[in-house]
Amino acid sequence: MTHRISFLLAAALVLGACSPAAEQAPVASTQTTPATPLPMDGAGSEAVARVQGVEISRAWLEAMARARNLSLDDPEQRGRALDELVEYLLLVEHTRRSPELDSADARADIELNALAARASAILANLNRDPDEAALRAEYDQQAQINGDREFHVAHMLFTEAEPALAASQAVHAGQAFDEAMTGWRDQAQQAVDLGWVKLGQLPPEFAAVLPGLEAGQTAAEPVQTAYGWHVIHVQASRPFQPVPYEQVREGIRRMLVAQQGREIIESLKAQATIEVATR
Repeated sequence: MTHRISFLLAAALVLGACSPAAEQAPVASTQTTPATPLPMDGAGSEAVARVQGVEISRAWLEAMARARNLSLDDPEQRGRALDELVEYLLLVEHTRRSPELDSADARADIELNALAARASAILANLNRDPDEAALRAEYDQQAQINGDREFHVAHMLFTEAEPALAASQAVHAGQAFDEAMTGWRDQAQQAVDLGWVKLGQLPPEFAAVLPGLEAGQTAAEPVQTAYGWHVIHVQASRPFQPVPYEQVREGIRRMLVAQQGREIIESLKAQATIEVATR
């Protein structure tokens, strides 16, 4: 199974937080927010170790083993899981005993990591592993999409249709594609050799034109996808044989779980009231 290519990928996370004024003393409270780490009191489970008086619970140890795919029945693997927890607590306790390290930035980093970890754990519990039929169906679908050939492709990607058309016309007027890529690189978002790709790795509109092109040919017109306008050139093609199902089963499972998680999050966003400050 192959991963789809994204020509442009941009993600931004904006977090705003207010911190107490420097002259104010911290106020003790038992209330937690979604971003606040749970109290380090052993979480009501049997303690398996203590670090500077803070208990490491069996529940934590089991969670670490699940996260790292370790067996607690194996002494060496159990030791690795426990050692990682010990290191975590040593760092936390060091900060607690060193007020100079307790900056606003450090607190924000801690809360952000706590929020991300808690959200990831919740999503993992909401997700359900796809059954064998779903895995097989995805494998068969991708095999059908990929077909029996793969292509060595270069392309120029433009935001607007006009420069894409001009670059395409230059190639069809006789300019070599690699020379065109060099000449148009400053105006293009991308002007690159993508190497060997399969149809399932590409946007559908892009993939649709490849089977009709011979080696050394450029698409007659720029092709529009969600990423912009592509001037597509096929360097070569060759037969392609899908990788056996057993070799890619785990990759397919992870992909479907990730898709399921994305669908859960999008559903929650659609139902939520989200207010964003203008500044």
